[in-house]
Amino acid sequence: MRSNFISNIIKLLIFLSIGLFLLWLASRTLDEQGWTEMKNSLKGVNYLFVLLSIFAGIFSHLIRAMRWNQMIQTFGYKPKLYNAFFAVMIGYLANYVFLRMGEVMRCGFLARYDEPPADKLLGTVISERVVDLCILVILFAITILSQYQLLSSFFYEKIWSGLSTKFSNLFGTGTFSKLLILAAIGLIVLAVYLLFKKLKIADRLNRFLAGIKEGVLSIKNIKNVPLFIAYSLAIWVMYFLMILLVFYSLEATAHLGLAQALTILVFGTFGIIAVQGGIGAYHLIVQQVLLLYGVSAASGLAFGWVSWGVQTVLIVIVGVISFILLPIINKKSEGGFFSSVQT
Repeated sequence: MRSNFISNIIKLLIFLSIGLFLLWLASRTLDEQGWTEMKNSLKGVNYLFVLLSIFAGIFSHLIRAMRWNQMIQTFGYKPKLYNAFFAVMIGYLANYVFLRMGEVMRCGFLARYDEPPADKLLGTVISERVVDLCILVILFAITILSQYQLLSSFFYEKIWSGLSTKFSNLFGTGTFSKLLILAAIGLIVLAVYLLFKKLKIADRLNRFLAGIKEGVLSIKNIKNVPLFIAYSLAIWVMYFLMILLVFYSLEATAHLGLAQALTILVFGTFGIIAVQGGIGAYHLIVQQVLLLYGVSAASGLAFGWVSWGVQTVLIVIVGVISFILLPIINKKSEGGFFSSVQT
């Protein structure tokens, strides 16, 4: 337990360091005039649009909880909507501290305060991620095709070339290096298998994996497919509105429209995926994208701070509130007051 805690702290510090480095990259080209421009942009924020963006974010997470409930109901459980929503928000909050552990904690909290077992819940979350990834790929394709000349060079120079260089440095380019990596992976898999067999925990692992598999396959048993599709699209529409509303909150980006908001949504999502909480990576990516649309580096960085701040403040505040309310409401529900709340 102590070693896991230390490991998570080390990972957090590593990703925080990466984020701070990326923030430095985003701001290092700003001269005194640029810093003044960024500060003036932040001072002139229209907080009405920021508030509306926060509401759009809350609504997106509520829809996610509704879609999650629809998937959970395919194997006979009907968790309460408020429990699902609180668990979703706690999961997002946990991702800021425990790298990629938010999904596990989300399932654990719902399993603790409601009916479904955690292994099946984890399977539904994996299915959710697959669906969201498919939507992201489609949006990425639409974005590139609709603005091919402008964005293809950006994607190649800023993202693909960097990733390909990292992977080539890691794995090497020769045939021998690739064979060596494959052999190492094979040995690791074999060693893990023999260890599980020796410790006689294979049956427990198989039951756990079977639960995850059942959760993953729950997507094919959804009764109301059109509603599921509507939920999935609505989540991303809310994400899109969050970006668009922040555009309107800043004078330097108020003239930008739907195409630019879609581009920021797609490329900004890559930044959030790449670094824990998106800090640094999100700011740098949206700054570089906005340069393509004639927004200065200073104003682009200001937009990055406001947009990232909206998402972060929302998750931290609502996540903490959810963490506090989840046990309180479920304790009260035993007395019957909340037991009548239906999904």
